[in-house]
Amino acid sequence: VVGRSVSRVGCGLTQFGRREASTRATSSGKEFSHYEVRVRADKGGCETLSETMMCFGAQSVTLSDLHRGTEREEEIFSGNEKWNQGEKWKDTLVVGYFAEREACTTCIASCEEVLGEMLEYKVEEVFVETHDWENVVLESYQPIQISDALWIVPTTVEPPEKDAVSLMLSPGIAFGNGGHPTTKLCLRWLQSSIRGGEEVCDYGAGTGILAIGALKFGAKAAVATDIEETAVRITEVNARQNGIREGDLESLLVSSTITGRIPGGVESFDTIVANILMGPLLELKECFLESLKSGGKLGMSGILATQADEVARAYSDELEDVKIETLDEWAIVTGTKK
Repeated sequence: VVGRSVSRVGCGLTQFGRREASTRATSSGKEFSHYEVRVRADKGGCETLSETMMCFGAQSVTLSDLHRGTEREEEIFSGNEKWNQGEKWKDTLVVGYFAEREACTTCIASCEEVLGEMLEYKVEEVFVETHDWENVVLESYQPIQISDALWIVPTTVEPPEKDAVSLMLSPGIAFGNGGHPTTKLCLRWLQSSIRGGEEVCDYGAGTGILAIGALKFGAKAAVATDIEETAVRITEVNARQNGIREGDLESLLVSSTITGRIPGGVESFDTIVANILMGPLLELKECFLESLKSGGKLGMSGILATQADEVARAYSDELEDVKIETLDEWAIVTGTKK
């Protein structure tokens, strides 16, 4: 089988280094090894072969175009129409990953028995140099500009603009780094709509970055809610890192099936922002409207641009000045309670 570069599977290799894989010293550190079984398959049988290899000991399996990088390469890749329709390459390279050589031959023998055919395959030991991945990843985090004079900044670097609003996040923290288009849309909306002194709810807070942003834009108080306990703790940590005064931000764990008003110390809000999904946005309509003051502002994101009209229609009877803004393929729906 004509093999391709193994660089495309680097993300999945660390699991092998924690087992009985070989290691050896190099000039720059150590390497660990894993074994790859490379099998040629046609597009009709590649999925079955992949699933069978997983059943018989492969720790992971990848599929790729056997002719990738040549004139015979087919234009089938993640996101394009053929891919979305489930098309596979005419000649597919199926690669299974194993910690031990013996597991490779055992897996192939079992696959041949189940599939009833002899497989043309090659077993290769691959050495991968280890790195200080934690520092490599940390160094890759850079400030993200949200708008003029607004940045999300990793705590490991200095803010790029002294006079800008900088929202500080620990790099690698759960729930993202704040760079997603929906986060940008929500922060831009909050920055433009908060005038000062508002009570704000960040519903589905994750890192709490929207609640923290609202307070830095001039809000008087913020409530950050999430259905994940981890998110509640992360929000509290991020609030401290951003110099938010104790008592200004309340981080709450809520049920995924909340009814009635949003819980917490605020009876009704001047502003509610929810960066979640379309389903919950529709399900929480009564909760949001009951928790929002008359004349209060509502911003809803976490939705695709193709979903924005449906969300807007669902709230159109209760909101005025309804607007849709998009960034890339994502959207935010905003409006004011009548």
